[in-house]
Amino acid sequence: MIDHITLYAFIFISGALLASFLGDLVYRITRIPNILWLMLIGFVLGPYLGIVDQTAVRGLQPIVGPLALAVVFFDAGAMLDIFKFFLRSFRPLFFSFIVVAFTIVGVSIVANAIFGWNYLVGATLGAIFGGTGTAVIVPISKKLNLTEEVNRFLTIEGAITGILAVVLTAALTDALIFGTADIQSAGWQIALSLGKGLGLGFVVGIGWVMVLYLFKDLEYPYMITLAVNFLVYAGSDYIGGNGPLSSLIFGMIMGNNPVIAQMLKLKHVPMPVQKIKEFQEEIMFFLQSFFFIYLGSLINLGNEKTLLIGGILVLVILVARIFATFVSTIAAGPLSYYRLIISILFSRGLKTAVLSTLPLTIVHGYIKTQPYIPQLYPLAYIFRQFPDIVFIVIGVSIVLTTLLVTLWSITHGPRKERQPAVQPKIIHEEEGFQ
Repeated sequence: MIDHITLYAFIFISGALLASFLGDLVYRITRIPNILWLMLIGFVLGPYLGIVDQTAVRGLQPIVGPLALAVVFFDAGAMLDIFKFFLRSFRPLFFSFIVVAFTIVGVSIVANAIFGWNYLVGATLGAIFGGTGTAVIVPISKKLNLTEEVNRFLTIEGAITGILAVVLTAALTDALIFGTADIQSAGWQIALSLGKGLGLGFVVGIGWVMVLYLFKDLEYPYMITLAVNFLVYAGSDYIGGNGPLSSLIFGMIMGNNPVIAQMLKLKHVPMPVQKIKEFQEEIMFFLQSFFFIYLGSLINLGNEKTLLIGGILVLVILVARIFATFVSTIAAGPLSYYRLIISILFSRGLKTAVLSTLPLTIVHGYIKTQPYIPQLYPLAYIFRQFPDIVFIVIGVSIVLTTLLVTLWSITHGPRKERQPAVQPKIIHEEEGFQ
C-alpha cells in the first residue's frame, strides 16, 4: 500500500495533466487559454485552501526552476528555423529589439517609482517580461485567420524576444551581483558567462549531431538527446556559463540538424526534425501542466504593492508594445493594416513564468560558491517577489489580450483583399471549346 505522500504526488501529477487537457477544451469555448486555469488551480490549492504547503513547494525551486529552464529553452531553440526566418526577416527582428528595449525601460521606471528599487533591478524584471507567450498568441492569431505574413511576424518575434529575454535577464542579474563600481570587470564577467554558455551549447550540439550520425540505429534518440540537454545546462552552470543560453543553442542545432548535416556533407539526416517537434510537444504539455500549477501554489497576494505593480506593469507592457509596433511597421505595406492586432497580442506565458525563477536561481548558485559577495542576500530577498508579480502579469495579460482580440475581431476582422476583376477570356479558334 502506498503512503500518503506518494498518493498525493500521483493525484497532483494526474490532476495537472487532466486539468491542462480540460483547459484546452474550455479554451475552444471561452477563448481563455488553459494557462490561466492552471494558475488558478495552483492558487486555490496553495495560498487559498492551504492543501499544498508553500514552504515545501518553495524548497523545490532550486530543482524545478533549472529543470524548466533547460526544457523550455531547448524547445525554443529546436522550434527555430534559423535559415528560413532568422536571416530573412529584418522587420520582425527590428521589432523584437525595439519592443524588448521599450519594455525594459518602462518596467524599470515603474519599479523604481513604486518599490524604490534601483533601475537595474527594475530592468531585470523588465527583461523577464521581454518575451511574449508564443503558446498563447500563435493559436489565437491562427483562429483569427490573419495573413501568413502576420503569423510569421508573430512567430519570429516570439522566438527572438525569448532569446533576448533569457540573455538580458542573466546579464542584468550578473551585473547586479558584481556591482557597477568596476564596470569593466562586471562587463567582462557577463561576457565570459554568455560566451561560455554559447560556446558549450554549440560545441556539444555539433558533437551530438555527429554521434547521432555515426550511431544511426541508436534506440530512444529523443530521450537521450533530452538527457544530453540537461547535462549541457548543468555543465554550463558548473563552469560559470549561462545554462539557459547553452540549452537554447543546443536546441537550435538539433532543430536545424538537417541543414547542418548538409553543410558537413553527411550522407543522411541524424535526427528527423518532425520527430523532435512531436516529442517536444508532449514534453512541453507535461511541463506546462505542472509548472503553472506549481507557480500558482507559490503566490502570495497579501502585498498590496505587488497587486498594484502587477496591474500597472500590464499597461506598461501594452503601451511599450503599441509604440514598438508603430515604429517598426512604418511603410510596411499590407502589414500596417494589422498594427492594432499585433499590438494587442501581448500576453505573457511559459517563458516569462520560468524566467521569473532565473535571477533567484543564479543568486542561490553564487551563495553556494561565493557567499562573501555582499549583494547576494538583499538581492535574494527582492528576487523572491518576482514570481508573485509575474503571476499577476501573466493572468491579467491573458484576460486583457482575450478581451481586446474579441473586440478587434468584431470591429475589424481580417482584411479582405480586393480581388481583381475577372477579365473575359478570348478563346481562339485553335484552342477549341471545352
